[in-house]
Amino acid sequence: MLWGGLYGVLHNRVPFFTKAAGLPFAVAFTVIGDEFMNTVLGLTPPPQEFPKEAHIRGAVAHYAYTATADGVFRTLEKLTA
Repeated sequence: MLWGGLYGVLHNRVPFFTKAAGLPFAVAFTVIGDEFMNTVLGLTPPPQEFPKEAHIRGAVAHYAYTATADGVFRTLEKLTA
């Protein structure tokens, strides 16, 4: 949920992140969240211990999450305008 909130905060402040329904944010979400923070916090083993399919699946899931957050944000923005 933190990442969705962060996307909402950054949506209008950093327009680059909203390109292609949030694809740049999803990439950052994947790299920073999955590949870096989970390892640093000791939540998962290092990225190289997972098969490439796991990384691809995670990236696709993060894009789906971000695209949904983008759609919700844009819909709420229209409703409140």
